Amino acid sequence: MKHSLFAMVLLTIVWSGVACSESASVPADSPSILNAAADSPADTKETKEKNNMNNPTSNVSQIKHEEFLFLGKEYPCKSNREADYGKIFDDFFAVDGYGVSEPYLVESCKKPCVDVLVFHRKSPEECFVHIGKMVEGVSEAPEGYAMAKYPACEFLLVTTEWLPTESEAHKGVEENVKNAQLPDGYVRDDGPDGRYILIEKMFADTEKGHRWERWIPIKKID
Repeated sequence: MKHSLFAMVLLTIVWSGVACSESASVPADSPSILNAAADSPADTKETKEKNNMNNPTSNVSQIKHEEFLFLGKEYPCKSNREADYGKIFDDFFAVDGYGVSEPYLVESCKKPCVDVLVFHRKSPEECFVHIGKMVEGVSEAPEGYAMAKYPACEFLLVTTEWLPTESEAHKGVEENVKNAQLPDGYVRDDGPDGRYILIEKMFADTEKGHRWERWIPIKKID
């Protein structure tokens, strides 16, 4: 049921890109992105209090992710991430798309994360969404699946506090993305010459509730 809801939410999104200001700074001493789901400021009492005071950027972190191996299924999409997500998720869950990665999950992906989507480019004209999990100890993807090693990158991680429903979590992260500001001296790295377009994670039905994360690729200005 939660997978169907996730696909429905994706279908309602207008994939018009992520609007980020380039004027303000974000702390550079944030935790590794692999542990961001567990250690995000969204879990702290202070951050929850800030959210309650309508501070939309209190869940923004600058983080560094080393290269990682990712196993799942890959589907073509447009550069603005438009795609037929109903058809995509029907296919993905029909073949138990996450099941193939279960024996090889890295420790951080054993947490209750439901969906991980890596939007990326293989060339300036070829855009894809790779749905799966971070893995280790596997050298070849099973037939019909796709495995890729993604490069190290800095990201602006935008999330929310834990919220009661999936729709609230999605609405919250959308609002926070609109207000997120890039660190001083950085620009977005999601253009035609970059590998990443966006990484998205959705946590659902956990003991704490629901939460979405958007990882926006960024790079330091030379």
